[in-house]
Amino acid sequence: MELFNNKENDILKFKLNSEGIDINNIETRLVLTTKENKNFLLIGEVDNGICKFNIPQLTLFEKGSHGKIKFEIISEDLYFPVWQDEFEIKSKASITINEMVSEIQHQNSNKPKISVTESPKIETKSQIKVEPKKIESVVESIFDTFESKQKEIKQQIEETEETIEQIEKIKRFDNF
Repeated sequence: MELFNNKENDILKFKLNSEGIDINNIETRLVLTTKENKNFLLIGEVDNGICKFNIPQLTLFEKGSHGKIKFEIISEDLYFPVWQDEFEIKSKASITINEMVSEIQHQNSNKPKISVTESPKIETKSQIKVEPKKIESVVESIFDTFESKQKEIKQQIEETEETIEQIEKIKRFDNF
């Protein structure tokens, strides 16, 4: 059985049949145990003879961990080990960006060119969908911000140049 440590897992359901026990007066447990003695316990919900376990993402376990998963029922002082299986922890595919490198190039264009260095971590053979419109939106936002900052810098440079010119005029006047 595959379980995941980086996403919610499926709901596990069991149909219960009982004789001599009030099904509304039982405790249902799902126990995960590894060889490294990491344990995880879930309490199930019983409704109309169906027991459900909502298994969250199992961040306690590392990818590749494996062990036993057991379904147990306790009723008053009776214990019933009703199901058992092996499990392995997997991770859904993911991509992360380690760094973003921005290179400003002043060639025939007022807009900077940005290159992104990606170091993807793809851990399964799942197809990964990239939404180009979102990437375009982010890049356009970066360009707009750059253009705004570039205008501010140009304004500051012009003001500084004007100040320098005034200082030079004053120096020339003082030398006469």
